Amino acid sequence: MRAFCCNAWERFLEKSRPTPADGRNIDSLDGLRGCAILFVVLLHVLEFYSNKNHLLQQSMASWSLLGTGVNLFFVLSGFLLFLPYAKAALLHRSFPSTSKFFQRRALRILPAYWATLAIFVIVISITRNSVFSAKDIGLHIVLANNLFKSTEMSINPVYWTMAIEVQYYLALPFIAGLLVASIRRAKYIFAIAIFASIGCLSIVAYAASLLLHKLGGHFEQFVHAPEMFQYLPVFGVGMVASLCYVAASEGPWANQNWQRVWKGLGVGGVLLLGLLAALSQFKLYHWRYGYVAIDQLSGVAYGAILLGVVKGWKSWKRFLEKKWIRFIGMISYSMYIWNLAVLQNLVLPRVDQLFNGGLLNVPIGIVIGLGVTAPISLISYLAFEKPFIGARSARRDFQLTEAGDTSAAIIHASK
Repeated sequence: MRAFCCNAWERFLEKSRPTPADGRNIDSLDGLRGCAILFVVLLHVLEFYSNKNHLLQQSMASWSLLGTGVNLFFVLSGFLLFLPYAKAALLHRSFPSTSKFFQRRALRILPAYWATLAIFVIVISITRNSVFSAKDIGLHIVLANNLFKSTEMSINPVYWTMAIEVQYYLALPFIAGLLVASIRRAKYIFAIAIFASIGCLSIVAYAASLLLHKLGGHFEQFVHAPEMFQYLPVFGVGMVASLCYVAASEGPWANQNWQRVWKGLGVGGVLLLGLLAALSQFKLYHWRYGYVAIDQLSGVAYGAILLGVVKGWKSWKRFLEKKWIRFIGMISYSMYIWNLAVLQNLVLPRVDQLFNGGLLNVPIGIVIGLGVTAPISLISYLAFEKPFIGARSARRDFQLTEAGDTSAAIIHASK
């Protein structure tokens, strides 16, 4: 009976988990995705208890770095979504179809997002006797809620990152077109300049927004910086890692034994995260450009760790390929949507009531929180994500873009 259940569970995992855009499963990246959502869940638990516990308040600057689990999600997106473009650049394969790319991304993100958005709007309206404005709901529907302070975190605070993710999707084919054209023509300086520009863009956008907010007036209603520009360098780190992965796996570095390099990068990424945690004790977040610095540096750290996993440390890879962490990675999207609402409205207040507060509530809250959030996330995954995975698989093979496609025009113009 036990063997039957294990085999059934294995088949369920293999059939259910999403497949990366290049048509290959990189199991360890499922595990990294699982780590990212565990960071976010732990952050939300600690945030809930931080106002009630002096020790947590004193150490907040360090554990708040768990919020960069979101940046790990962004690095993974940049890595996986850029893989077919990296192969087009380095292996001279066909440029991916932009229309198919958008179809696959829409099927992956929108069904679960729109379904849960409707649930949250209905439940909050009934339980809190409040009505969301048409502007608020409309901006959330089109994933532009992160443009205004009043709507950025109004319905479900975690939705701000999904708006950034989708805005990155819109920009990716154009950026990829420029990069592929440059690399195919061996204009590597131009490709480096593109990545450098992406890195500088977040700083320039943030500085410009600070200036506009000083002017006051209508600018006060907008968020401090266009968030997609602020996080675009983090996605860019994933794109660079994708180029390195393809070059080392099938491209010009395939015959080079650089395992020590990849291991060194992985260790360096871990050390950089530790350094950021230490520096955070000096209130780096309070520095005017502290947010930008931490976002970009944590992105670099996670990109280095990613390469250390897929090309370097076999022990890291084996751990991240374990079934339990891959399962968490599989349901991480739904868990990300549900975890904050479930933890802070259902689980943690009741843990406080049962165990009368104290530091012991933190591990108890984590265990019970995961025990409640995981089944809800699995149900959400099966209802709103899994039915569309088959439709995405039918569009898995990228084809050359049709005539008139902007990205394809860039490539053809470079020949």
